[in-house]
Amino acid sequence: MIIVRFLLLALLVFIVVTVAAFAYLQWWQALIVIVAMIFAFFAGMKLIIRSFLSNIGKAVMAGFELKSKVMQGATANVHSVEAAPEPPPRIIEQDEDDEDDDGEDDDEDESEANEKHEEPRPLAYYRIDVTITPRTPDGPMKMWDVGDLCVVDAKAPPLSLTPDDETDAGEGFHFHEVQIFESGRATPDEQGKYEGAQRLNVLVGVPPELRELKFRYYTEQFGRIILPPPYGQAQLT
Repeated sequence: MIIVRFLLLALLVFIVVTVAAFAYLQWWQALIVIVAMIFAFFAGMKLIIRSFLSNIGKAVMAGFELKSKVMQGATANVHSVEAAPEPPPRIIEQDEDDEDDDGEDDDEDESEANEKHEEPRPLAYYRIDVTITPRTPDGPMKMWDVGDLCVVDAKAPPLSLTPDDETDAGEGFHFHEVQIFESGRATPDEQGKYEGAQRLNVLVGVPPELRELKFRYYTEQFGRIILPPPYGQAQLT
């Protein structure tokens, strides 16, 4: 809305000043005024767009901080951690419409081919049985999303949403499989969002050299997970 108002006001000022310039100034002076107005327009437009994007960024960060508060002071009771074999690759089901997409650009096809030839980094997989207990939230957010929960290196600093903060918070590793305990039985997670304490059974892949993890939920970090040797090494010991 601000940009639209600026454009309408700039157009009105441009018309009025242009008419007045040609009416009261010489033609070359009028051209100088018009060029100056054009430069001023682009400079003002740049400032408005920068301010608009900055406000959007602040709103997004405020939303993340609000969502993270549900896990402020949360605890994780780890029941068990077991080394697991690498899961089989997922079967990607293609829609019937994909058969008609033969007109894609050659550059995209080449890029996809290069991605397929990239060797994935080795990961050690673990199955973690844990109960996540959020503290009673003070803010309006009562639910927490399992999909936003991940694990990180125990030495990783907290994730910062401040744009000027260049601290490397490390990579977060999301879960491949999630099961929720309901009535004493583990069932696949279908709801996604939960309120209060929940017991999870998850499968996650992390770099083999990591020996200790913690949970991360946006800017909040909690819990401690001690990892056994990776699956191949565990079988040999």
